Amino acid sequence: MFTAEDKFYIEVTGDALDVMKYINHVADPAAGAISTFSGVTRNNFQGKSVIKLEYEAYTPMALKKLEELAHDLARKWNICKVSIAHRVGTVHVGEPSVIIAVSSAHRGESLEVELPFHLPAQNQRIISVPAKNPSLKTRFLPILPTTMPGCPLGNRRAQSKRTHMEKGVL
Repeated sequence: MFTAEDKFYIEVTGDALDVMKYINHVADPAAGAISTFSGVTRNNFQGKSVIKLEYEAYTPMALKKLEELAHDLARKWNICKVSIAHRVGTVHVGEPSVIIAVSSAHRGESLEVELPFHLPAQNQRIISVPAKNPSLKTRFLPILPTTMPGCPLGNRRAQSKRTHMEKGVL
């Protein structure tokens, strides 16, 4: 969804995220730089293996919060366009769950916004994406098969089919 005279493109989708799509949305004749951030599902969390993530969101509210973030970025930094996408549904290890693309006249301006490890102030911006986005994330962790007294399935399920879920609000 484009907003504010096509300066912002915000999307919450169940489809796989393709960084080129969001780069194309922020391309602008006045822009000499495009920077991106991709939040990718990793295979571990606090020392535990992760199989996949599940995201749920109330889409109208998530779109509103992501649009607020885009406006905030535009107010704080001199940028041409902003594109923010957040995925819902199953996100496997190695797949992006969030993409932010920003275009600006000069590379320094877009790098300040997008690369949180360069400047401390930017770390707050990127971390605030999940903090301001009302989504629910579930991690699926593998569990070794065990015999459970009273459980009719007992030890019959394969390890790959047994998972443990941890839920948390982003």
